Amino acid sequence: MITVTDLTKRYARHTAVDHISFQVEKGQIVGFLGPNGAGKTTTMRMLTCFLPPTSGAATVAGFDVLEQAMEVKKSIGYLPETPPLYPEMRTEEYLSFVGSLKGLRGLELGKRVDYVCERCAIADMRLSVSRRWERRFKRWWAEARENSSGQSRMVWQKSGRRCFPFRRSSRADPSRACGKF
Repeated sequence: MITVTDLTKRYARHTAVDHISFQVEKGQIVGFLGPNGAGKTTTMRMLTCFLPPTSGAATVAGFDVLEQAMEVKKSIGYLPETPPLYPEMRTEEYLSFVGSLKGLRGLELGKRVDYVCERCAIADMRLSVSRRWERRFKRWWAEARENSSGQSRMVWQKSGRRCFPFRRSSRADPSRACGKF
């Protein structure tokens, strides 16, 4: 699913990522551990096509991060540490907007928004706007956004706290869904 070969990123005289190679198979859960400045964020940005590598190669879901960036972006959900949200949009509007950007239309889009609201335990917040939410609710809203297109892959950035991609019960007991990173 993810293949990285000799990936490098240099900024002027500083090398942020130095010839790393690894492979992640479908279904594997991996995390980058290391001190500040080790290149974790830079690597994630290269894999999600937000930053081009200086050299090396990387593919995500079989798509090259340089040559097929749009296909890579369609095949993943990327949730950075501070999720980008539109504070005046209602949850339902925002999920519909993001789903349409990912190619969903009509009845398929409506069904996906319904599914995501239930799956991510935010159905009771469909009509509320994010500017009034606590930080944890904003994070859940962003997780729902990344699930709105039906992608099977999720990429989290700097989630030192618990993450909840698939809440099965309620927000009261999210620990059943996902452990710590």
